[in-house]
Amino acid sequence: MLTKSVLVKQMEQVQKAMETAFAKMLESASDEDVKKYENLCAQMEDLDKKLSEAEALEEKDNNKQTPSSLNEKQAKVLEEKVKFVESLREAVTKGSTFTGLIPRDVSDQIQMKKNEISSLRKYCTVHQATGDYTVYVEGDDATVTYVGEGAALTETSPTIKPVALSALKLGCLVKVSSEFIADLAVDVMAYLVEKISKAFAVKEDHEILFGAGTTESKNNIRGVDTNTSVSVVTAASATAFTWEEVKSTIQALGDYRSNAILIMNQATADTIQSFKDGTQYIFDQNSELKSILNRPIVKCKEMPSVGASKTVIIAGDFSYYHLLDREKLEIKTLNELFAANDMVGITATERVDGDVAIAKAFSKLVMAAK
Repeated sequence: MLTKSVLVKQMEQVQKAMETAFAKMLESASDEDVKKYENLCAQMEDLDKKLSEAEALEEKDNNKQTPSSLNEKQAKVLEEKVKFVESLREAVTKGSTFTGLIPRDVSDQIQMKKNEISSLRKYCTVHQATGDYTVYVEGDDATVTYVGEGAALTETSPTIKPVALSALKLGCLVKVSSEFIADLAVDVMAYLVEKISKAFAVKEDHEILFGAGTTESKNNIRGVDTNTSVSVVTAASATAFTWEEVKSTIQALGDYRSNAILIMNQATADTIQSFKDGTQYIFDQNSELKSILNRPIVKCKEMPSVGASKTVIIAGDFSYYHLLDREKLEIKTLNELFAANDMVGITATERVDGDVAIAKAFSKLVMAAK
């Protein structure tokens, strides 16, 4: 009989294979892909049975060897996932009023996946607090002046200004059918992690850039583009921008340029890569454009393409964009709302806020109006 540690390792490998097969099955839904996934589920069930037998034998023989903490954790995670799926099934099949949190491990997976998918969060300064939060940042630079004999020093900067961060609530609702839960078993976790984390990552990216919040109204996160103090370079045309206008956008950052990133979509980057100086291309045409004037490009689908009054490039040192995570993602399951359709609802919410700390650390290239 295989040892407990070997079985756990095999289960981990099969779990990864199941996740891959599950993703492929969602894309194609072919009979072959479904069959492959079902076979992997059967393997997992067989391994789980063998693991239970190994644990029973180990206890019977009074084996004093203690499994590693990692293996214990893996086994516990698997147990939590199975319990969660059973709770979902109960909510559907018995018509109960079950409403509960999904396993913390899955919630943490979604949080980490969200951070990986997000284009911008990794560049921001993130705070964690249980209540409203105020960040104090430097204001204008200090000024040095001549001082007369016996005269008082002139008051000058730097000023210290507060940036208040509150707690705005973002949420989404995913519906899952009872058939879906029954067919996918424990891999409903992979579905949740992928769909929910991607939804929150995309929403956060959009809000960091274009959130409609203002100083007076904090019903929304305030994005970089919304801040009226951010430096603006306006293109001469509504349908095209020039190399000089791109350079001016980067140069407008001044002292904040050294740690800046350039946010744009793929089409904008392609346009810049096609720029020529006379008859010669400015950038190498045989490799992907990854930086401009030594500043890295971050591709973001939330950035618009060229159009009248559109912001096509946002440049800045995003360490001066502050995010407040007041509460981690909270995910719950409920069935009452969709009981008539034999479905379970899965809700996800987070409380977050964000704002620019120093407007001078950012600039943007905006197309001309029509």
